[in-house]
Amino acid sequence: MGFIGTKGPNGIPLYRCECGNTFELDPDATRCPCPCHDEALNRAKELGLYCEDCGFSSLEPTTFQAHFGWATHQKAVAAREG
Repeated sequence: MGFIGTKGPNGIPLYRCECGNTFELDPDATRCPCPCHDEALNRAKELGLYCEDCGFSSLEPTTFQAHFGWATHQKAVAAREG
């Protein structure tokens, strides 16, 4: 969900994941460290909703299908074909 405006015991900002878990997280981090994301990723792979080209995954088939038109996917494909 986002940073909640307070700092944890180590002075690092607190981040609340969409599942409700809270973590100390460096503001420059590129992803949430919550294990729920790994579970969702594994489920998406099981369902065939993980893109090997760009790394995008979704548990929503419509969103997954739409990602093929996104610039981030197209750039990743172009880079791989290089």
